[in-house]
Amino acid sequence: LPAGIAEPGLAVLIGAGTGLLTALVLALTFRYPARAVVTLPQAGMVGIGVGGAGVMIRAGLAALVLLANLSLLDRPPEQWDLPPEEVAARQADLDAYFARPAAEPLLDAGVALARIALGLALARLSVLIFLRGEAGWFFGTLFWAGLAAMGPVLFGRGGAGALGLWWGLVGLGSLVLLARAGRSQRQ
Repeated sequence: LPAGIAEPGLAVLIGAGTGLLTALVLALTFRYPARAVVTLPQAGMVGIGVGGAGVMIRAGLAALVLLANLSLLDRPPEQWDLPPEEVAARQADLDAYFARPAAEPLLDAGVALARIALGLALARLSVLIFLRGEAGWFFGTLFWAGLAAMGPVLFGRGGAGALGLWWGLVGLGSLVLLARAGRSQRQ
């Protein structure tokens, strides 16, 4: 395939595969292990797990890396008890870590919040399959999960700003879906 077609095609394949897998996992979760979920707030707890578990683990690891790097900054390289070539490699890694733009961690935090909102929206859409008995919510879950997964493939080369903007839009869209699905449940 030509380069101009390959990336969007790959994005659609990844999006469709991710959307289908996410929709199936959520639908099966609410059908079998989480049968007791009968309200939207209960579904929200499942959604926090779907959208937030990996994000929280990554945030914890990032905090550990930051603490480790800060502890190395306080000690001069001569005290590291490493061979000179190893010290040079570690010093280069440390310099590269602290040379990152200061806004990058804030962007990461925004992406994390968007992913949590996405998990909440997907869980709410999925639970409506069983609460309202309407299979159409399955396709809404599939579409939204697929659309969210396509963005990084399409905009990944645009840098952190483009990805941050994409996840910001996904987060806002997820909040709109949460509000609309909640209003649909009350009717």
